[in-house]
Amino acid sequence: MKSVKTRIEKALQLTGSDQVWALIRVWRCFSFAEMTDIARVHPDTIRGYLRALVQSGHLSVNEGFYRLERDVGVDRPRVREDGSDVPQTGRQRAWTAMKIAKTFSIRDLHVTCGIAILDARDYISGLHHAGILVVVEASRPGVLAKYTLPRHANTGSKAPSLRRDGSVLDLNTGKVHPRLTGGRS
Repeated sequence: MKSVKTRIEKALQLTGSDQVWALIRVWRCFSFAEMTDIARVHPDTIRGYLRALVQSGHLSVNEGFYRLERDVGVDRPRVREDGSDVPQTGRQRAWTAMKIAKTFSIRDLHVTCGIAILDARDYISGLHHAGILVVVEASRPGVLAKYTLPRHANTGSKAPSLRRDGSVLDLNTGKVHPRLTGGRS
């Protein structure tokens, strides 16, 4: 198992609430002062996230010390200030579906993920033009193209983010995939 020092160094490579959650998982019990001394996150961000985690039951607080009560894994809990869950975005649901399905079309994501057909089209197109998705069956009259997510492109649970310049940011690795093929789709 990795040393605590190594795990803290790895956590500090993350940003915002992801960094705070990673440190919580390393320490399991800590004070606000300890968190603000180590984390490279604004104290107000830390305070708000800790408050939300207490409200949601992920943390408890007693005499100024926070304790991890519910560890949900590497991906930070997405909770509002009142402790309620933030629902997944349509693109996050689509990314999860892409990782599960062997092949899929725009319509498949629209139906299974409940996202708008245009959003499904834009997301698939953006990922395809950045080299993340591969066409396995070209479109033809009356039939939509089928795509697949190659194993090497499945870098984690966070959905890649489309950027205005046509590139794609992999939120799991921090890598930017430039647009590989011509004009806007």
